[in-house]
Amino acid sequence: MKTDWTYNGDIDLRHGGFYWKPLYDDRVEAVDVFSYPEDEDNIFRLVSDSIYMPREKYDTALDTCGYRWVEGTIVDCLGEVHTDPLPLLVDAFKAYWGLNDTSQVFKIQIGGPRTHPYDYRIAHNASLRRFVEREFL
Repeated sequence: MKTDWTYNGDIDLRHGGFYWKPLYDDRVEAVDVFSYPEDEDNIFRLVSDSIYMPREKYDTALDTCGYRWVEGTIVDCLGEVHTDPLPLLVDAFKAYWGLNDTSQVFKIQIGGPRTHPYDYRIAHNASLRRFVEREFL
């Protein structure tokens, strides 16, 4: 994986996860991978866009995850102080309002017969994580 991207999610990307990297002071670039309940097990969605994090919304977004902004740090619900606030801000703003509305959405099918329209199809034994990291990061 390219070193400027950070991964948040399950150890197996097939169970959901997202990548992000800083873009501006108030925005990160993000790639989110997930599946819809109505999709078959081998169909995944990938959304590529950014997450906007305006300072005036910190308190509201952080409250979504049980965090508090305290003098440039974040205090979690267990009282632990996090001196690097960016990872928790990204999580909080993703939960609060998700990726921007101008997102590019791609459908990825892993193996199997062509059952639905898709943008990418990869072999049944291919790594979804390696495919995403190679093609989208």
